[in-house]
Amino acid sequence: MASKKKGLGAPASPEAMARIERAARRSRRTGTAIEPLADGFHPTEFEAALLEGMLDVVTMERGGKVPGARITKVTARTATSTPAPTYSATQIKRLRAKTKLSQTTFAQALNVSAATVRAWEIGQKTPSGAALRLLQWAERNPQLVVAEVHAR
Repeated sequence: MASKKKGLGAPASPEAMARIERAARRSRRTGTAIEPLADGFHPTEFEAALLEGMLDVVTMERGGKVPGARITKVTARTATSTPAPTYSATQIKRLRAKTKLSQTTFAQALNVSAATVRAWEIGQKTPSGAALRLLQWAERNPQLVVAEVHAR
């Protein structure tokens, strides 16, 4: 008696994937577990659930409906975002120092002018709008700012 194959091994061919998709559809339609395929592939419980989830994604991508699935669109009527904090000249200078970047390099990484960063740091100008959110993200993840800097 040949032993049945269990679980995923090598990546499946497109033909095998089509068979798996048909088996998952049949399973959903009949309300039964995914049966072993002709080639002896018998998915574990986890793999069966994963296959069904992937089938749900494909169905939704093709515009179909998945029973029990709910997609929520987030709009201004249903959600709000917190305002970005304000930053003083000292806080901006500290933030730049944390990245160990010069004013010019810090400005390039944030896609603003070096004159703007200088003006922020001496208190001549205060950041507003998108610049405040950008500084907030830079404060939370300074490594992202540094990652934008490349050697010449």
